Amino acid sequence: MKVTPPKTPLKEKLTNEALMNQCIYQLKIDRKGEAALIELLSEIDERKLFAEEGYASMFKFCTGRLHLSEPQTYRRIRASRIIRNYPVALEMLSKGEIHMTALNIIRPCLTPDNHLELLRLCKHK
Repeated sequence: MKVTPPKTPLKEKLTNEALMNQCIYQLKIDRKGEAALIELLSEIDERKLFAEEGYASMFKFCTGRLHLSEPQTYRRIRASRIIRNYPVALEMLSKGEIHMTALNIIRPCLTPDNHLELLRLCKHK
């Protein structure tokens, strides 16, 4: 006897086109939310608010208070420091033109003179 899982309300209510549109819409929301979080972390880091919260470092704050994993913490802290120096990266992150992995890869190479070109080269890669 073949057992099939019950249909979920999502499967019953959405057409294929609506499902794809919802997926794209949710991704846009996710990207904007991620960029907003990076911007907030940047400000917390700059103001050293983690110390006021009783944490010795931004890393300990993110893992202890925010319960982020260590890899998430590293990527987000690095990205938050990049956007502080190169605000265009935040806009690109929000639009989904660049992702945090790419930001973290190019981070050591970014300079005031080359950041626009490097970010442009990484767009949608």
